[in-house]
Formats: sequence, structure tokens, C-alpha cells
Amino acid sequence: MTRKTNNVAFVDKLRVDDATTAAMKKRSEAYATLDDIVLDFDPSLDTAQKLLLIGGYFSSSPTEVATRLAEVTAVAARLYAVWTWEEKTNVPDGSRTRASTLRDGIAGLGPVFVKMAQARSDSRRSPYDGVGVVNAVP
Repeated sequence: MTRKTNNVAFVDKLRVDDATTAAMKKRSEAYATLDDIVLDFDPSLDTAQKLLLIGGYFSSSPTEVATRLAEVTAVAARLYAVWTWEEKTNVPDGSRTRASTLRDGIAGLGPVFVKMAQARSDSRRSPYDGVGVVNAVP
């Protein structure tokens, strides 16, 4: 099965009837937070069903979507302010705080953002880093 075929099959799973959508929306109301949905590792839930749960959760609480967007924006704005201030005032490299500001901001956003940051940081590593193979190539 090719990647394109997998994507089509996945999208077809998201096209469900109204009864299934209503059932998933009702099930999403049983979760107190978005993190509870994301961190629910129930083996009976596949990815499509989990996405439907997340969609149902957000459709039932649009104010939470706005609040979450404001939280993410505040972290980004704080990081931008620290980064810009340290660049303009020529803070020495050893005294800069932008890395800790980024780390604390991501940690404050919760486990979903921590996991995304971990995945992003791992994606830039080569499987040969530290072995000397990549560094030995001119």
C-alpha cells in the first residue's frame, strides 16, 4: 500500500455518518481537558477516531480554542521580546536566556507541545551524529 493510498484510506475514515459523529462528540464531552483526549492511549481508538474526539471537544468549547490560542501567542511574543532585547543590547552569549525562555514556555503549554518540541528536535539529528561518519566526510 503506497503512502497516497494510506492517506486516502485515512481521509475516508474521517468521513463518517452523523450518528458516528454525534457519538464521538458525546464521548469527547467525557474528557475534562484536551490533554486527557490526547493522552488517552485506549487501544480501541484509532487515529481517525481520536481526531474526531479532538474536533468534537473544540466544537463544544470555542472559548477554550480562543484561550489556547492566546496562551500560545503569549509564549511566542515573550520569546520574540527576549530574543530581540538580547540581540539589540548585545547580551553576551553566556548570559542569554532565550533558550530557557523557550523551554519554560513550551513546558508551560503542556505535554502536547512538549512532545511536538521533542519530535522537532529529534528530526534534525542524523543517525550518524556522534559516530564520526558524518563529520569525517569533507
